[in-house]
Amino acid sequence: MKVSIAERDFLNKTEMAAWLDMSVNTLDKMVEEGLPIYRWSRKVYFLKDDVKEFFRKNYMHVNEI
Repeated sequence: MKVSIAERDFLNKTEMAAWLDMSVNTLDKMVEEGLPIYRWSRKVYFLKDDVKEFFRKNYMHVNEI
């Protein structure tokens, strides 16, 4: 039985991009800007709570841009 993305805390790069509705390239840019990742062997994983916290810390109002 396969566990859905919604039920897992860790997602790989492709799954995280889909969960955030963005491209993998955009996700890579966010990693360069400090989005935390976890590496096992050659694979990269993201913890959903870390991603949510990254968005909270980097939030800005539209008029601040």
